[in-house]
Amino acid sequence: SSVTGVQTCALPISAGKDAAAPKAGAAEAPAGGKKADFGAGLTAYKNKNWSESLKAFGDIANGPYPKDQKDKAAGYAAAVKEVSEAVTSASAPGVAAGKAAKDFAKAWSADQRVDGSHAPWLAGKTGDAYLSIAKDAFAKKKYVEALEAAQEAQNFTEKPEAANLEKQCNQQGANLLAQAKAAMDKKSFGDAQDLARQAAKLFPAGDPRAAEAQAIAKKAHDSL
Repeated sequence: SSVTGVQTCALPISAGKDAAAPKAGAAEAPAGGKKADFGAGLTAYKNKNWSESLKAFGDIANGPYPKDQKDKAAGYAAAVKEVSEAVTSASAPGVAAGKAAKDFAKAWSADQRVDGSHAPWLAGKTGDAYLSIAKDAFAKKKYVEALEAAQEAQNFTEKPEAANLEKQCNQQGANLLAQAKAAMDKKSFGDAQDLARQAAKLFPAGDPRAAEAQAIAKKAHDSL
């Protein structure tokens, strides 16, 4: 699987303009102040109608409303803009999986500053991108990179395939540790050091084999 092979999806656009703003989005106005209604902006955002959402929040931020409501709207607008730009970048044709992962993760973070309505979708897209990185790295025998990417994928969403890939990386750690021991027996200290250092990074936290690999790497280094 290539790092450039991240699947993208078209973003549904809501008409939104004729939809009535839900009362739940209305902010309470102080005595004598004008009430700002955030509902239209939030509804457009949930429908992935980024431009309509930006306009709605911008109208409040620049309108005759109390400062706290204007500031809130400006914050929403900034977050929506960040989500929109990151999703567009991550979904571009031929985008590398590494960039897609970073962009989708950025969008996921910004989404939390609005209402988190796209959290499951963005987490899934981020996880897919990291899984693509992990599979590509594993195929190239870059096991440490593959392990890190597989773990990142699982940080965002439950990915059985990523969990299985993590276990395969752990097994590669055991293989490398055995190779490091064999290299030490042959007094190939440079090879033993490199193999042991890689192996140490491939075991789960607290696994005694990690400490064993580190000890071999140190002994090999001291023997050079």
